[in-house]
Amino acid sequence: MSERTPEQIDAELTRTREELTATVNELAERLNPRSLAANAKDTAKESAAKASHAARNTAADVAADVRDGDRRTIGILAGAAVATLGFLAWALKH
Repeated sequence: MSERTPEQIDAELTRTREELTATVNELAERLNPRSLAANAKDTAKESAAKASHAARNTAADVAADVRDGDRRTIGILAGAAVATLGFLAWALKH
């Protein structure tokens, strides 16, 4: 290994200091409450969009099954309707 000059050592120290400063700044930004809140908000929006898309697809599939006369799907929907009405009737009495 060759000997380094004082200028090379100084340049390496400067470069290392700049890298550490950039790392600390990045960590500070990542841990900033506003950044954390913004990231959580973005994640929640993405999850809601995915769930909404999945629900729309499911509703479209169910509607297609009903249009096609799928007895199983129609039976499930009828059962859900009766259960909902039964629950509402019970809730109104209590």
